[in-house]
Amino acid sequence: MKKLLIILSILLTSISNLNAQAYWACLNMQVDPEGQEQVVEAIENLMGSDLFSQAPWSVTLNEVQFNSKIGNLEVTHQLCFLGESSDAFAFWGQGPPPSVEGIMLFNALNKYVDFEQSILGSPLIFDPNNLNSNFAGVWGINVKDPLTYAKEFVKLKNFIDSSDSSGTFELHEAILGAQPGVTHYFVARSENLKSWLDSRNQIVNSKAFQSFFANTREVSETLFNFGVRIVKRYNMD
Repeated sequence: MKKLLIILSILLTSISNLNAQAYWACLNMQVDPEGQEQVVEAIENLMGSDLFSQAPWSVTLNEVQFNSKIGNLEVTHQLCFLGESSDAFAFWGQGPPPSVEGIMLFNALNKYVDFEQSILGSPLIFDPNNLNSNFAGVWGINVKDPLTYAKEFVKLKNFIDSSDSSGTFELHEAILGAQPGVTHYFVARSENLKSWLDSRNQIVNSKAFQSFFANTREVSETLFNFGVRIVKRYNMD
């Protein structure tokens, strides 16, 4: 019991700048190349409207740059919503608002977008400031022993935070809508692909990473991975 309390304490203190349990929802989309400009413009118009400025989410529009097949899904873009608490999702699922911008977005989505997946999750170890970084690698993980994995993850994150690496690590829980077997997402972010690769080389060759890999390989399995670039941010203040 004491060990469990220590680990939970570490997790709680690692979620910075969040006053309550945060949640996120990501829409994985396949966007027709011919309509990508129109879809992005329609999203931009809605997100920039006075009506959306009152929305309870921070939002990112992400472009999938490596491995567009996420699990068994063909995905080109993600639209992700982060809320500081469950209150942010009280009216989730009602679609675009009945405004001019909302109707234009609905029409663009209906014409050019196939929604492959919607995922509900929660950040366990995460700093919202990480969303200022433009590039991220994401791993879908099946974790069989969450307490052991979290303990080792915190050790690795502490090493990264104390080093001169420009990267950041996050751990998220999959709640609803994930591919079969996925329980968590491991996310590594950096300013751009170059700095991400430089950080990766530094981290992978470290003793801290080797220890993390050795201590988690029996309790976790990577099911897929992909890379994304944030192309738009909204309500980030």
